[in-house]
Amino acid sequence: MVIVTEGQRPVPTILWVLDLEHQLIPVVARMHLAGVPVDREEWLAAEEKCREELYAVEARIEDCTPKKPQPKSGWNLDSRADPLALLHASGLPEEVTSTAEKVIAKYIPDIPLIEDLIKYRKAKRAKDTAEADRLRDKILGEAPPPPPIPYQPWNLRSPQQVKELAGLLGFDMHDGTDELELLKRKDAHEFFSLMLEARRLTKLVDTYGVNWIDKHCDPETGRVYPSWWQWGTTTGRFACSNPNFQQLPNEGPYRSCIRAPEGRMLVSADYSQIELRIAAKIAPDSGMLEAFEEGRDIHIETAKLITSNDSPSGEQRTKAKVINFGLLFGMRAESLPNYALREYKVPLDEDEARNFYDAYFKERRGIASWHDREKKEFYSKKNKKCVDRYTLIGRRRKDIRSLNEALNHPVQGTAGDGMKYAMVLFDRRLDEVPSAQLIATVHDELLVECDEDEAQKVEEVLRGTMIEAMDEVVNAEGPKVPIEVESKVSKAWVKE
Repeated sequence: MVIVTEGQRPVPTILWVLDLEHQLIPVVARMHLAGVPVDREEWLAAEEKCREELYAVEARIEDCTPKKPQPKSGWNLDSRADPLALLHASGLPEEVTSTAEKVIAKYIPDIPLIEDLIKYRKAKRAKDTAEADRLRDKILGEAPPPPPIPYQPWNLRSPQQVKELAGLLGFDMHDGTDELELLKRKDAHEFFSLMLEARRLTKLVDTYGVNWIDKHCDPETGRVYPSWWQWGTTTGRFACSNPNFQQLPNEGPYRSCIRAPEGRMLVSADYSQIELRIAAKIAPDSGMLEAFEEGRDIHIETAKLITSNDSPSGEQRTKAKVINFGLLFGMRAESLPNYALREYKVPLDEDEARNFYDAYFKERRGIASWHDREKKEFYSKKNKKCVDRYTLIGRRRKDIRSLNEALNHPVQGTAGDGMKYAMVLFDRRLDEVPSAQLIATVHDELLVECDEDEAQKVEEVLRGTMIEAMDEVVNAEGPKVPIEVESKVSKAWVKE
């Protein structure tokens, strides 16, 4: 099922929602995503800022690394370009652009090197090595000096040249030059942290900028209208394409260019740790449910469990976050160090990862039991048939072929069900906030545009409907887990 916006007109759309009787019912509404407002001037300024920062980082890389070895200046008689350049330097008219014998033979009386060049080629064809060597020495001895070779800097987009440069610094990058390998060495030499920043900025410059906004932004309305896919992922969450607005990076300046028009505001509301909450409910895990019920920071609580420290540091909290999200869907202990470095930029050695892994499942008995049940059922059936899994309101996904997916679908799928139901409930309450327009759904977040004088009311309605919808989906039966939504009103869509 696809939701596609057409200009600013509301498109009648069937939004499929599973009710609490486990029946798939179509909810028909004149629901539409009104398009995302983009400030073109700020977007272009953001691109220029990224380019300037990229140039500055590249200059710093050049300052802190060895110069690239340069090729020696000289004539190469066996190349395509050098013989012609040599003859031009010896008097061959510039309009002659070929060294074919029939073309240059008429110049032999005026340019002695031409005759030697023709003889050299004949000797090469005849495989007369001695004669070819003699003629090459004669030509190069009589040739004018070759032009100096312009300095060539390192091509930082070339993995091979980055690897060569790292080698000159004393680092053997035999496993490649991808982000993870750079992260492993970022504290060993300034080059690696600068390369990471250069690649981040290069991606921003290449992906966004003038081409992006010219292609995707309607010049009349100043809005971007992605195609929204209601079943855009295997778990049933929304996705979008052309452009993929959901991938607009949190870091960098482009989010600040998503700006409400004059007299309007943006209201954003984001489910707080919804996957961890749903997992705590599905498992169920009494410790997690208690922490959520009392409003405690789940990452700090996990940090206390795995470090035996009642006052964990900021880095320990981040490592606990790695554990919470990394282990949720079956990640192995040996995969945690790379995951921690790639996703959270924190070091986690193998021994630490194994100790945290063991401590986590020792303390989070509910999560451990859930994983054990899933493993037992999955591996008992995988050689016979693929397993099916259901969200909390019974939406089935058939033919799941991996344990990670078996753990993942009930959690992310339920979050997707709740988000779609929230969109329906908000649409039904638009008569309370008539200026509001739903403009985007990004992972666990809804983005709404409205009049300035109605913004606080819109925030109240949006938060209320999101909590109500997810609560109805998640807490229809069994142990309850509090649903929290973080919201704010702002002129621009900026992540804090």
